[in-house]
Amino acid sequence: MTTRQTNIDLLEYYYGDIIEKLIVENNYPIDLDDDYDYLLRYIYKTLVRIWFKGKEPSPSEFEKKLRSVRERSATKLHILLSYIISRYAKAKGEEIIGRVRKDDL
Repeated sequence: MTTRQTNIDLLEYYYGDIIEKLIVENNYPIDLDDDYDYLLRYIYKTLVRIWFKGKEPSPSEFEKKLRSVRERSATKLHILLSYIISRYAKAKGEEIIGRVRKDDL
């Protein structure tokens, strides 16, 4: 298993419940069955860019950061994840609209 996949698994383990709760509570147009893996990758890439300045962290570094943020800044974490999820939903919506427009031509 690659470092990236291990980190994505850690992300799902520590934040999966929060992510699912935010999607349901905020009625984001995301199908948990179809989009969940893509959403996790999107969240992972965004967090790596924010927290590690784009450098791939080791699984131990990433796990330490995940735990730290969840314990110290739960409210900020919910806001950050909600923002990232909304950006994903917007990008996904724009992709779908683009496909529909192409099909109409």
